[in-house]
Amino acid sequence: MGFSSPNPPVACVITDTRDNILVGAHTQRTGGNHAEREAYSKFSNDRPHKLYVTLEPCNHFGRTPPCLDLILEKKPLEVIIGNPDPNPILKSRNTIEELEQQGIRASYSDEIRSISYPYLSGFLTRIQKNRPVFLMKAALSKDGYYCNTNKDKIALSNPHSNAISQFIRSKIDAIVVGPGTVFGDNPSLDFRSYLPIDSFEIDFGREFFFSSILTTLRNGIENDFPHKQPDRVFLISSSKFPDSTFFEKQRAIATQGNEKIIFLVLDRISEARESLLKLTTDFPLIFMKENIQNSLLEIASLRLWNFVLIEGGNSLYSSISSIFNQNDLLIQIHTQKELNDGIEMDLNQKYLREKEVSFFIDDDYWEVFRYSNKIIN
Repeated sequence: MGFSSPNPPVACVITDTRDNILVGAHTQRTGGNHAEREAYSKFSNDRPHKLYVTLEPCNHFGRTPPCLDLILEKKPLEVIIGNPDPNPILKSRNTIEELEQQGIRASYSDEIRSISYPYLSGFLTRIQKNRPVFLMKAALSKDGYYCNTNKDKIALSNPHSNAISQFIRSKIDAIVVGPGTVFGDNPSLDFRSYLPIDSFEIDFGREFFFSSILTTLRNGIENDFPHKQPDRVFLISSSKFPDSTFFEKQRAIATQGNEKIIFLVLDRISEARESLLKLTTDFPLIFMKENIQNSLLEIASLRLWNFVLIEGGNSLYSSISSIFNQNDLLIQIHTQKELNDGIEMDLNQKYLREKEVSFFIDDDYWEVFRYSNKIIN
């Protein structure tokens, strides 16, 4: 995830006839090899083999030639596919039929689909519904508050939870925060680094999405920070306008890569403040004339976001939660820090939330819920 975006994070392996893995590969950055082409670039002989891939091979010319044509040329004994690709541009050819016409066994695998869907869900949702998958994340104190009554910047999560949170930033396409967070926290929203994780264990059971994040952290990732920065979306309010240090920080981060700083202006601001915003980003300012949900969805479509992380308080949550559906996730981190008094998250149960997974990271307890389209009466 994140590495190949907006292209889907496809994985491919080539095995021998007994399913021993010979080559593994994944889709490269935009314009680079797709997973199948990358795998065959590492497979130098013509021995009998099988090919497993998490998404239906592309069959059209884009920045690279069709992977289906390459597979037909290489003639594996069998091709096993996880997920069909819903992209309408693929409908001009029948992948399974073309493979079978060349004597190649071809089928879809429910097991591969179930394992790979969490990673591909952002891309599949964007293609099918013209929207990304949203992840809403909130850290809560031991007594159930997300901030104190003064909304001071207080670290609630432990260092290992922060490491996981940092790494999630490298896997998504955009982060959105509300005006209170912008004003009170002076946030960076960039992926900076992560704490090496080799000193504790987490049992995710068979939950593949978060277990793969931990595995990647333990194995280490290249410190290629410029290519891992998400778009940063800030909601700006005249009553909570950030100070100069916020803009200096954002301009410094902007020199690292091609990701965008996006400002959604909620109300009227002075010409001087408008000029300051324009000096900080080359993305056009968005002045809110309608609800935040529609503006976010329009930007997501324009920027081809697959996954969007929401980090904010009640005002931001209440503004956009009505568009959440069964593909979206709520991540709650229950920490051991006590605030004694504060503001509770207003999760008003408008939508049912089904728990996907829960686990401890040291003494922080993480819960991940999936939204539902069923409205509670």
